[in-house]
Amino acid sequence: MLPKYVLKIISSFREFPHIIRNIAAPIFLITLVILNLMSSTFIKMDRGQKLRSNIIKKPFNSKAHEQLAQYYLELNTTEAGKEYRLAEEYYSPSPQNKNNTLGDVSSPWTTWQNILTSQEKLSAEIEYWDSLKETLPDYNYAFLKLATLYFQSGQLDLSRKYLNHLLENDPTNSLAIGLKGEL
Repeated sequence: MLPKYVLKIISSFREFPHIIRNIAAPIFLITLVILNLMSSTFIKMDRGQKLRSNIIKKPFNSKAHEQLAQYYLELNTTEAGKEYRLAEEYYSPSPQNKNNTLGDVSSPWTTWQNILTSQEKLSAEIEYWDSLKETLPDYNYAFLKLATLYFQSGQLDLSRKYLNHLLENDPTNSLAIGLKGEL
């Protein structure tokens, strides 16, 4: 059941049906235009959706592809590689950037290669310290180093595992306590 004031408004429009037809179309169109212009404030988008919509707006912008690639680094390295490749295709170093930046500005593909190299070095270092831990099980620094390396690689559960093992053997280790506080 509708409230009385709503029924009163509806009944007044029944008496004058031409008012509804004359006013409704312009109000409807204005409402659609306003909703379209302000859709970003009404529709909540996460960071990934915003970055993808930036690419839809500017598909040949190298910076937009590079930002999306940085977002994909945590989620999907294959997609990150594709976005870095697209960013490299549309990349053109401008002389204006050289005047405003301190140092060299690398291309997106160089950035991607540097990321891959650092990930390979990190995994090689993890393998080294893991083999050292197996040969010297009482070497506490190996557990601390593995916890730190797994923390850097984003594998927080393995980092916690090695930190807990280290703190069981050496509960006063200040470095392990500090890293445990960051987890």
